[in-house]
Amino acid sequence: MSTVKEKYGFVPTSVLHFGKTKNLTRGFLGNQEWRKENTDNSSSSSMSEFNPDLCKFIIEYWSNTNDLIIDPYHGWGTRAVMSKQLKRNYKGFDISKETNTDVKKMLDTNREQAKWFSNETVNIQVIHGDGVKLEGIESDSADLVFSCPPYFNIEKYESCEGQLSDINNYSLFMDLMLKAAKRQLEVLKENKYVVMVVGDWRVDGELLMFSKDMVDTYIKAGFIVHDFVIHKLNSAAIVGCGNFDDKNFVTKSHEYVLVFKKVTDKKSINTMSNVTKEQTTLKDDFSSLRKEFPGIPDSSLKKIMEQREE
Repeated sequence: MSTVKEKYGFVPTSVLHFGKTKNLTRGFLGNQEWRKENTDNSSSSSMSEFNPDLCKFIIEYWSNTNDLIIDPYHGWGTRAVMSKQLKRNYKGFDISKETNTDVKKMLDTNREQAKWFSNETVNIQVIHGDGVKLEGIESDSADLVFSCPPYFNIEKYESCEGQLSDINNYSLFMDLMLKAAKRQLEVLKENKYVVMVVGDWRVDGELLMFSKDMVDTYIKAGFIVHDFVIHKLNSAAIVGCGNFDDKNFVTKSHEYVLVFKKVTDKKSINTMSNVTKEQTTLKDDFSSLRKEFPGIPDSSLKKIMEQREE
């Protein structure tokens, strides 16, 4: 049996760095020139490409061969291509009809050139649909939910009904993230994982902790926090960081790989508000008993509490 290092070529730690190895996707995603000449809208032609090396690691580490991966926000198709390479079934969603059409065109155009894609041992689908709703996906059917969600309205995509980047109210945006997380809990199999790759950004000089909000959202939806990985970017993220040195900011050179697990009937230990409430209730009960039975030791008061609970 191979060791972890032999299997992945390194020992996975909580801080990782992956370069972008273009031959992982074998030119299948098309370059910028191909996109400008062959896509129907500017958003597709300028859409950022998800790091294929990071994608490969996540798929291999948190899923198995022939598993079904659900991608609520498929973007330019990196996760679709890597799922195919790694022999996983894949269903990706995009709310934009134009983006979905462009990605399908890219996949079909390059299908003949990529011999590896001709071996149809797994099913790869890119679907025009709402990634929040995941219509057509059965409950308890997915082995991994894996995506990079929209960063609120930081990166604009073409406007259409249901487009998350059209929302200008952050609270409303996070409400939809919660709705999406609850739906992902439904479609995911027991003891399987959701992996979301996210980052933070600045608004009016203050750091908006999207990563924290996403953790809180998935806990509220019913997941437990399984892992939390820092991934070092290949270039610094400069959104909202103009003149950062004058303002004593540091440029963000990392993103987060948030890993959640579906474990039915287990409440996350990170819901500290519930713990605090229970502790407060316990203290209130003790205070009431002390007034009712002055001078009695706490050990005796505890027995009285237990008897009353029975």
